[in-house]
Amino acid sequence: MKQYYIIVFILLVLFSCGENKKPVDGKQLFLTRCITCHGTDGNAGLAGSAKLGTSTYTKEQIMNTVKNGQKAMPKVDLESEEEYQAVADYVLSLRK
Repeated sequence: MKQYYIIVFILLVLFSCGENKKPVDGKQLFLTRCITCHGTDGNAGLAGSAKLGTSTYTKEQIMNTVKNGQKAMPKVDLESEEEYQAVADYVLSLRK
């Protein structure tokens, strides 16, 4: 019986140490990193920025632009590939 409790304890410890990842919020990242030039709806066009509601870029092109910059847009350093994907998904959602 004692072995049973030890095994249960070990399993609890192992499962409680797992990462509790929150989903990445592309809208929140956009509102904290991109709003200055693109505005809340992506169409401000300030400082030479593109109006995102009429952009024809693919998701890959958006991610590449965010990662590396292009023309007036500087590169944006995010923490993970998932964050770049989430921002690109949000930008795509701004299209009319």
